[in-house]
Amino acid sequence: MEIRYRRTDYVANRFKSLLPQIQDAIETRFIDAAATLQSDTPQDTGKAAGAWDINTRLKGKDIELTIVNDAKTETGQPYGLLALEGRAPGKFPPYGDTSHLARWAKVRGIPPFLVARKIAREGTERFKDGPHHFSQDGQPVEDGAISTAIKLVKQDIQRIKEKS
Repeated sequence: MEIRYRRTDYVANRFKSLLPQIQDAIETRFIDAAATLQSDTPQDTGKAAGAWDINTRLKGKDIELTIVNDAKTETGQPYGLLALEGRAPGKFPPYGDTSHLARWAKVRGIPPFLVARKIAREGTERFKDGPHHFSQDGQPVEDGAISTAIKLVKQDIQRIKEKS
């Protein structure tokens, strides 16, 4: 899973001398957002929670920010967003002997099929109760960590412009 935020032409063209300050503001806000995502990700094994990473860089006239969670399931599917947001009801999650779900269920003495069936019928508690930072298609939601960081970056940029 990868999220990109790019603040371009307006900032770069009108306030080129302020780009380092603006980049610092972006880094600070999104490091806070990544920390929120990390703390809100369930930490059964810590694999998904510990996989959040942030990178900002100047790329031409753009300031590009990337937030990545590279945790994968045993089938190679992205796991970070699933762990953070939960799974919607609908179809069975993988529950074979080598799956994360099977390992989780066995530690708790529950047959993996029963856990998978309940998830297929009802979704996970995480999906039902939140907190939610992203929609099911991976876009930031209104009050999530990323949307909040973007709002704060815009405020920071405005303050930097006013000071110059």
